[in-house]
Amino acid sequence: MDTLELIADSDIFGKTTENLGERTTFQPWHKPRKHWIRIHQWCSCVQELLAREEFSDISVLNYFGMPGEDCLDIQTIGQSLSNGKKIKYFGIEKSEMTQYQSIVESKLHDAPYISDDSKIYNKTQFEELDKEASKITNDIFLENPFHIINIDLTASLFPPSKGTTMWNALLRLLSYQFDMQPRTWLLFLTTRCDKASIDECFINEKFSVFLNNYQNENFRHIINTEIKKITNDDILEKEILLGNDCYEKIILLTIIKMILKNAVAKNVHMCTESVISYRIEETSCNPEMHSIVLRFTKEKNVSDATVAPYEETKKRMDAKEVDIASRSGHKVASCKNVDDILTEYPEIKSDMANKTKEMLKNIGYDITQYIYDR
Repeated sequence: MDTLELIADSDIFGKTTENLGERTTFQPWHKPRKHWIRIHQWCSCVQELLAREEFSDISVLNYFGMPGEDCLDIQTIGQSLSNGKKIKYFGIEKSEMTQYQSIVESKLHDAPYISDDSKIYNKTQFEELDKEASKITNDIFLENPFHIINIDLTASLFPPSKGTTMWNALLRLLSYQFDMQPRTWLLFLTTRCDKASIDECFINEKFSVFLNNYQNENFRHIINTEIKKITNDDILEKEILLGNDCYEKIILLTIIKMILKNAVAKNVHMCTESVISYRIEETSCNPEMHSIVLRFTKEKNVSDATVAPYEETKKRMDAKEVDIASRSGHKVASCKNVDDILTEYPEIKSDMANKTKEMLKNIGYDITQYIYDR
C-alpha cells in the first residue's frame, strides 16, 4: 500500500462500537505536520525496511513506543502494512489508564494489523529503564528484540537535570538491541534541541564525542561549510560551534554521534535515514523540534583467523565512525522544515489534515471543532 493512499477507515481501525463521547480538545500531535511525519517519514522508512529480503519471512513487527491515548502512530504504521503483516506493540504511557484509552485500545485490538499480545504499560516513565531492576526493564528483556523503536516524548530527550538518567535509559534499550537484534531495525527519535529544553551540563559532558570527530578534516568541512556556513575549514572554538545560529543542529548531531559511537563499538552499522524539523514557538529563530530516523544493521562476525591487532581494529572503527558521522552531518545540514513544505504545498497540508480528522473522528473527536486546517 502506498503511504500516500493511507486511509483511516473504521473497518480497518476496528469494530468496537462503544460510545467514546465527543472530545473537542486538540493537541499538537493532531496537527497536519505530525501526520506528514507519520506517513512521509516513518511509514516510508518502514516500507523500505519491509522491502529488504531479510523481512520476507517476518509476519509480525515488534514495536516499542509511547502511543498516548489516541494511538495515532500505531494506527498509521499498522495501516501502511501489507501482505497480512501485523504490529505487536509494547507501549509505555506515563499517565493512568483512562476509560477513553481503554476503549481506543480495545478498538485498536480489533484491527486486523494488531497482534493480540500487544500491550501498553500505564504509569510508566521512559527513564525507569535507567534502573536495571525495574519492572519495565525486566519485561523488555523478556521480549524479542524490536524491529521499530519510536521515542517521541513531545519535548526534549535530555531535559534540564535529567540528561544522564534519560541517556542511561536510552542506552540500556539500545544496548539490548545491539546485542540481541540480528535483523535490520529502525529508531524513530523526536526531540527538542533548543537551549531552554536541553540539559546543558549533560551536553557539555558528552560534547567530546562531537569534538573528537571535528578534528577530522572531512567532518569539519561539513560542519563549517554546510552548518556554520563559513568558507574555511579552521577549527572553531566550542563556544562558536554552540552559537545561536545553529545550536539546534549541532546538538542534534551530537546526539546522533553519541548513538553512533555505541553502535560502532557493538559492531553495528548505523545510517541516518531521514531528518525533519519544525518549530514549536512561532517566534523561534530556528526549528526546535527534530524527528530523525536511524537504521541499524548488525555486521557479520569476522572469523578468529582474520582478527586484526587492536591498533588496526581501532583505526578502522574510528575511520568508519567518522565516515558515518560525516554522512549524518550532510543529512542534518540539509534537513527540511515540514512547516515550510506544508506552506509551499497547501494541498498536502489539506490532505494531512483530512486524514488526521478521519482518524480522530473514528476515536470520538468532534472534528467540526478541529482547528489545525485553517
